Amino acid sequence: MREADYLISGGEVVTPAGTAILDVAIEGERVVGLLEHPSRIPYQRKIDARGKFVLPGGVDPHVHFENPSMGTATAHDFYLGTVAAAAGGTTTVIDFAFQARGETALDSLRRRRFLADPQVVIDYGLHACITQQDRSVLEDIPLILDFGSPSFKVLLTYKNEGWMMEDGLLLDLMGAIADRRALLGVHAENDSIVQGGIASCVAKGDMLPGAHARSRPPISEVEAIRRCLFMARETECQLYVFHLTTEGGQKEVRDARLDGQSVMAETCPHYLVYTQDVLDGPWGYRYVMSPPLRSALDQQALWMGLADGSLEVVGSDDAAYFEEFKLRGSNDFRRIANGIPGAECRLAIVHSEGVVKRHLPLARMVEICATNPAKIFGLYPKKGIIAIGSDADIIVLDPNARWRPTPEEMHTNIEYTCYEDIEVQGRVVHVWSRGRHILDNGRLSCERGWGRFLLRLPQRQ
Repeated sequence: MREADYLISGGEVVTPAGTAILDVAIEGERVVGLLEHPSRIPYQRKIDARGKFVLPGGVDPHVHFENPSMGTATAHDFYLGTVAAAAGGTTTVIDFAFQARGETALDSLRRRRFLADPQVVIDYGLHACITQQDRSVLEDIPLILDFGSPSFKVLLTYKNEGWMMEDGLLLDLMGAIADRRALLGVHAENDSIVQGGIASCVAKGDMLPGAHARSRPPISEVEAIRRCLFMARETECQLYVFHLTTEGGQKEVRDARLDGQSVMAETCPHYLVYTQDVLDGPWGYRYVMSPPLRSALDQQALWMGLADGSLEVVGSDDAAYFEEFKLRGSNDFRRIANGIPGAECRLAIVHSEGVVKRHLPLARMVEICATNPAKIFGLYPKKGIIAIGSDADIIVLDPNARWRPTPEEMHTNIEYTCYEDIEVQGRVVHVWSRGRHILDNGRLSCERGWGRFLLRLPQRQ
């Protein structure tokens, strides 16, 4: 074997064949060797990974960087957002191209790529987010796939904002997407139930942050998921449920999968750590997102779903807002910017709360944070795996490091992280992005524009 650029030596490496103490050789942008430790190949630099985990770089299919929303925009731009993701061990993100008024879905993808390309420090992709009730999108699907974005997103709420997809167009969109073997993702909340819940809270004078959850009861999610599953079954469309939060929603997905339907679902770190009780605390407005935080029983069901396979992915849903846009609704929940930061904490929280506390297998953590999203969204086997020939997107995680995700520890421009009160066990100490060592013993060395836009291919699950 020729001289390797890097030899990651003696770590516990997770590969599709299992977990073993191996040496991983990197040359250029690729993995070129998985060798029995200790190996004797020549190298330019050796990283001692003994006592640590060597894992595929994380794939986060759900981030919102520089996204206009709620009368402002998310605070993390493409540079800072991808820096934060990289620092937390994520080497690939997939963001969204929301249609602006009068804009085609293809134009929105081009606009977002023009914005992102000069800024991103890790590789990225884009979902086409269909928010305009314009049937011309059905004709544009082949062009969108040629652009490299075989995943679409629709929202079943936010009608007042002009984003909600009506059922008639949704059914036709599912059929057109299914014909091309692409994937439809949904934000599943029943808008009528949500609007009724909001009106009920307002009528009762229930206006504090906790009312956000009370106005969006679990049935709003469960009904929307069931409706989408019914239409997806009729059209044979592959379905992906973003940010699933409820026991009932998980049951709908699990039952559909057992019935042979092609449906995948994700949850997010905040639903795994916090319950709706925090909304009635002194910082409740910081924890408002949609769908909202749920009960402890719902949270337990999410962990069970991650363990048994009915939930396949943990995505961060990173949507960070400056405190002023959260605080403005502290006495009127309708005015709180909906969203929470999370890209940098995602892997560490799954390790600490899942692997350490709940004995989730390390290999399962790799599946839900890297391998499964890579497979679902057309990136595997370049991403989400440590294998000869795969992209050298690799992280080294110290499983014994203990730390708190305070603003001082994190890479963010907002005033809080939402996780300051949690002691996390496990921290990423090294990161390679396509062979480039961008995190070295906790020291970041990122270059704007290093990340590439990923041309993804449709994949039948």
